[in-house]
Amino acid sequence: MKKMPIYILSIIITIGILFFIWTDVSSHNKSPNESFVEIGGRKIPVEVADTAISRMRGLSGRENLPENTGMLFVFDKPGKYTFWMKDMKFAIDIIWIENGRVVDIWENAQPPSRGEIPSFTPEYPATYVLEVNAGFAKETDINVGDVVILDI
Repeated sequence: MKKMPIYILSIIITIGILFFIWTDVSSHNKSPNESFVEIGGRKIPVEVADTAISRMRGLSGRENLPENTGMLFVFDKPGKYTFWMKDMKFAIDIIWIENGRVVDIWENAQPPSRGEIPSFTPEYPATYVLEVNAGFAKETDINVGDVVILDI
C-alpha cells in the first residue's frame, strides 16, 4: 500500500477542521425566525449580531428592516457601546439593554446627511443593544426601566 503524500493529508485535515468549525458556529446561530426579543408587549424576531464582524456590519447598506423585526447586538460584557449610522439608509430606534431592562433609548436615529455620520452613545453600560425601525419605541411605549426578555 502506497503512503498518502503529506500535502494531500494536510488538505484533508484542513477540510475536516474547517467543517467542524463551520458546524459549531452554525449550530450556535439561530436564524432570525428563531431568536426573539420581548419588549413593549411584543415578541419580535431578531437577527443576532454576536461577532465582531456582524456587529461592525450591523444594518449598514440595507435598504430597510422588515416591519416588527430587529437586530440584537450581543457583547461579551457591559459597556457604553457607541453606534454610528455609517452606510445606513433608513432611520432606527436604538435600545440599550442590561440585566433584563431598558437602560437607554435613542429614538429616530437618522442616516448620514451632508457627509456627517451621526453616532449615539448610551448614558449607562449595556450588554445588549436592539435596533428597530424608527417609531417602534414610541408606538409600543417603550421606556427606560421596561422589562426585556431575550430568547436568543
